[in-house]
Amino acid sequence: DALIVGATGHNDKVADYSSPTGNAKWAILAPGGSNGQTSADDIYSTFWAKGKKNAYGYLAGTSMATPHVTGAVALLIAQGLSKEQAVERILATADKVDCGANSDNCRGRLNVARATGAIP
Repeated sequence: DALIVGATGHNDKVADYSSPTGNAKWAILAPGGSNGQTSADDIYSTFWAKGKKNAYGYLAGTSMATPHVTGAVALLIAQGLSKEQAVERILATADKVDCGANSDNCRGRLNVARATGAIP
């Protein structure tokens, strides 16, 4: 009973670096960046850099997609939904995109605005 996350690239398709969602019970995609093709299409994030107290940069990966989903679930729980209701809302409001091969239960790409009710 885990929400499995895969990543989309700059073209809104499953990224070649994405972790597969396989036959997970619940699966969704979220933006993960372009993997170095264009840094503007990557995710601006914090990261460790030797000798620096705080560092930021553009990164890509499923590890960049997962926080989008985690944050969306947190927003829904803050609105009063149970964790189960939050997961179902995330899955029910996903944008329909191709999840790639071996993604039987993937519902599409995360749409936080629709999930939180910011847009219908």
